[in-house]
Amino acid sequence: MPLKKKTPSDRQYSQVLAATLLAAMVVGNAAHADTALTTGQTVIDTTGNPALGVISRAAGATALFNAAGIATATGTSLDNGILGPWAFIGTGTATRYATLDGSNNVVSYTAGTTVLWTGTINSATTNFDISSATGATYGGSERVANTIRYTGGAVTIGLGNNTAFGLTVNGLINAGTGTLTFQPGGGATAAAGIHIGATKELVLNAANAGITISSAVHENAGGASAVTVVGPNTVTLSGASDYTGITTVTGAGTLSVSTLANGGSNSSIGASTNVAGNLILTGGTLKYTGAAVSTDRLFSVQSSSTIDASGTGAVNFTNTGSMGFNGGTAAKTLTLTGTNTGTNTIAAVIGDNTGATSVTKSAAGTWVLSGANTYTGATAVNAGTLSVTGSLASGSAVSVASGATLRGTGTINGATTITSGGILAAGTSASSIGTLTFSSTLGTTGATVSLKLNSTLGTFDLLTSSGAVTLGSAALFLSDIGGSGSWTGTSSAFSILHGSSISGTFAGLSDGSTITVGSNSFTINYTTSDVTLTASAIPEPATYAAIFGALALGMGLIRRRCQSAV
Repeated sequence: MPLKKKTPSDRQYSQVLAATLLAAMVVGNAAHADTALTTGQTVIDTTGNPALGVISRAAGATALFNAAGIATATGTSLDNGILGPWAFIGTGTATRYATLDGSNNVVSYTAGTTVLWTGTINSATTNFDISSATGATYGGSERVANTIRYTGGAVTIGLGNNTAFGLTVNGLINAGTGTLTFQPGGGATAAAGIHIGATKELVLNAANAGITISSAVHENAGGASAVTVVGPNTVTLSGASDYTGITTVTGAGTLSVSTLANGGSNSSIGASTNVAGNLILTGGTLKYTGAAVSTDRLFSVQSSSTIDASGTGAVNFTNTGSMGFNGGTAAKTLTLTGTNTGTNTIAAVIGDNTGATSVTKSAAGTWVLSGANTYTGATAVNAGTLSVTGSLASGSAVSVASGATLRGTGTINGATTITSGGILAAGTSASSIGTLTFSSTLGTTGATVSLKLNSTLGTFDLLTSSGAVTLGSAALFLSDIGGSGSWTGTSSAFSILHGSSISGTFAGLSDGSTITVGSNSFTINYTTSDVTLTASAIPEPATYAAIFGALALGMGLIRRRCQSAV
């Protein structure tokens, strides 16, 4: 069957949503009548020379052929000489766009036009190859390409020099050895930057090194335009972009952004509305590196993905709607990571979609889950702090690793285990009093239970569970955040831990032991369902005066007796 070549007027990709392949799946060597790609990266194993038929895709989907054999794609159209800016062969420095030969075999595209960054780049139907690390600052006219494959070292391109001109392109591959950077040129106007081409989708493949665009990414004049990020390396977007289509992160890639905003406002992820389907994570990472910010943008997690809060300030996802899945029904894990220790927050409801969703907290930072979450996979706090101010479903078993902290003021309905070296705390911070509620078993063997009281206000932390509590000689750490005053609670006795049953004691604190917290002393007692503290009686001022008077009288008598003896 002869190959069909698309013209610029019909270069829209087939938006096949009834997908047969899911993100990050590997297609084996069986014959396929046709192949439909959904959002995400599909690795196509060509061992055994599979027949793929007509390849169609939805926006955001990418294909990676491993070149172990030869796949055929009879009936598939080419787009300006390649399958599309979304189809790749090889990895690292060997990454190329995929095309078809005369027998409809999927092969590497090697017919790119070789130019310099300073050369003539002025064809929307041409795929350019650039290897020179000599940069350029564009001005005077817009540079236009279908795709650019870069293979050199680190290079910087200035977009717009006292003009509004930049680069219009549908796809970029960095198969080079250094970061490919696009930045505003001197005197650049707001319109300078990367302009999404006629496909209305910009595919950025950081195959062997990163891609950085500090200029804005602009919408195609034809309508809503998308950005698709492919890894395994990092794509950094820091401009105030105005594209209104979908942002997809796939192929183990990382999208690093420094500005976020509410839906409809320009940001590093464009100006799309805040629906979950406009920000899709499918095997990739969204990393925030900016100052403190709040955004009402929801997101979808199609396959296991990561959100990284490593900014100078906390990031707050304020939308209380539900997390999306973009059709992903397999079990998946959402990993929350990053170095920022502020109150990085997800207010969205994290749930399941046929397969269970799990949540993992990693790295030293802090994440807060404030939604009424319904996911039933495991919650693993492996490092840093996870604060629950909303709720976790009963099907989600919670584990806290050594050195990690679980805290909050919400409700945890699943069985919870704080392993040896882990920390359990109440309240949202080290300076706030709160109650953390459990609806299942709670085990703290070998862990540290960190609680607070405020002697000035007479308030205290509480851990309460409707299930059995196993203390297991956990260490108890008590602090007074109310200064050095005397205990002013309405009662001298109060519970710091409640359970349907309580077994064990805190390490070194048998029943009736005394604990000193600041200037106050408390007696600890264990019942079948509570651990209580009772403040020691503190003498009234008149009592102190009587004691001191008696001491003074005693000292006077001793002096007189001593003088008589001489």
